[in-house]
Amino acid sequence: MTRIEPPPIPAHAHMLATTACLDQLPAVMDLAQQVLETLVPSTTTRYECLTVVDESITNVILHAYGDMDPGALTVAIWRDGPRVIISVRHRGQPPDLRAIPAPDLTSDLEHRRVGGLGIYLMQRLMDEVHFISYGDGSSETRLVKWIEGR
Repeated sequence: MTRIEPPPIPAHAHMLATTACLDQLPAVMDLAQQVLETLVPSTTTRYECLTVVDESITNVILHAYGDMDPGALTVAIWRDGPRVIISVRHRGQPPDLRAIPAPDLTSDLEHRRVGGLGIYLMQRLMDEVHFISYGDGSSETRLVKWIEGR
């Protein structure tokens, strides 16, 4: 079996390594907002990216670590030509995408089944969403948004 190692984060990336707990979310979102203001000219695109960063980190905190002690969380954001790439890495449980139901978008809010809406939002707001498990036990959600020329 081939072991896949996580690729290095580019040296020009803006990065924050922290603990995956809800009280760290404001610091991560502050960094994301500051970085995206410099990398993404469109206010709408920035808002979409920020929404997805918030959702991805919250998923890691609540689901990847779940009942485990909070562990490492690394968020990196960088520009790669016409794209902005957001990497959220952790050592919690990787998502089992087969176990996540498609969101119920038609029922009344009070009757909707819980689950699946966050991933649905990520896929709707970003151009690419990749969930990757690496051989070293870490996982990554890699989010890609084309900001020009596609």
